[in-house]
Amino acid sequence: MKQVLGEIIAGNVQVMLVTNAAQIDHVMQLLEQEGTTEQFKEACRKMVVSSIGPTASERLRHYDLPIDFEPSHSKMGLLVKETSEQTQALLAGKR
Repeated sequence: MKQVLGEIIAGNVQVMLVTNAAQIDHVMQLLEQEGTTEQFKEACRKMVVSSIGPTASERLRHYDLPIDFEPSHSKMGLLVKETSEQTQALLAGKR
């Protein structure tokens, strides 16, 4: 997990899919322990952050993290499919 978070902070990841709220809690706890919370937040502003649905999105907002996309229905397959269809346009809007 630390390696993946390091890659996100380094700007080597373009898309993050958030599948549940607890996932965000665990990530933020680890970042707090490492002292890299602000770097992670900045990196998230430069990448596409897709949330599976309202509960995960609420948790992202709680931590002041961006939400660039939610699928039409809260299903894993739609999260992946619809995010992949929108990624280029969403990234272009961040540059």
